[in-house]
Amino acid sequence: MRMFRATAILYLLLMATAGGLGPPAALAVPNDPDPPGGNGPGDAGGGCLPQAVSPDQAVLNGVAYLVNPPMVGHTTRIRMSNPTIQVPDPRCDDGRVLNIPVPIQTWSVAERPAGGTANLTSYGVEAELAPDRSGSWRVVYTACPNGCYIPLIRMTLP
Repeated sequence: MRMFRATAILYLLLMATAGGLGPPAALAVPNDPDPPGGNGPGDAGGGCLPQAVSPDQAVLNGVAYLVNPPMVGHTTRIRMSNPTIQVPDPRCDDGRVLNIPVPIQTWSVAERPAGGTANLTSYGVEAELAPDRSGSWRVVYTACPNGCYIPLIRMTLP
């Protein structure tokens, strides 16, 4: 760690003495490289146009997996990796999408073997289940269980 810090300090010192930390040349560019309606850099006027986006276009992305093997009487951890809600970008109709982190989530047991009574303990993107019977257990991850308002697209997802 000291070697890295010393190298970084030496690099900054060399940049300062060589004028590398001086003000760069001014170059004016628009804030949005592809503004709605086109006329962006390198654009011949085609560009993209705003589009209407509806809640039924939302898609949940992520992978649910077991962190450790399931065994009766032992805690099994289940995890959802990188859950995001993908929606078309309302500012541009050219196929761009927005990936929004899931703001609210729940886990539930949807199916359990006969006589099974174990319940989940939820910790955001992770849940724990200690199965009390052998057999098939079905666990469900739900994004936005009671609806989520997404300010970026000004829409509530059911």
